[in-house]
Amino acid sequence: MLSPTDASAGTAEAMAYSLTELSKRTGRTSAGTNLFLVGEGEESWRRLDKKVNKYPIQRTFTAIGSGGDVFKATMVKAVEGVVGTVHQECISDRSSSRGSYISVTVGPVWVESCDQIIEIYTRMKEDAKGDVKWII
Repeated sequence: MLSPTDASAGTAEAMAYSLTELSKRTGRTSAGTNLFLVGEGEESWRRLDKKVNKYPIQRTFTAIGSGGDVFKATMVKAVEGVVGTVHQECISDRSSSRGSYISVTVGPVWVESCDQIIEIYTRMKEDAKGDVKWII
């Protein structure tokens, strides 16, 4: 794996490297999906969300994983399953320099509550069946 300072590293690879290294330092294994809500989990995230967000809001979801076009379609379906159809111009992807990973961004989309955000993250993780590495 490349270091984040390697000039040939793509954005997705550099981010995956950095996050994996951070996980190692904090005693986490990188064998599973990494879902970023807050260090103490969902309840802590809900408390923070209540303080800083007023709904409805626009939100962008990004997932990094393997599986190419199938992975992209799965991530889009996960978001659309909660908020409805997403316009094509709100969907983008970028492959890593070696083609090992794809970063898929869906949004901005309108979400009505923090429950919808959590539902989208849950669907992204479950629907990808192991192909997703990072959800941001």
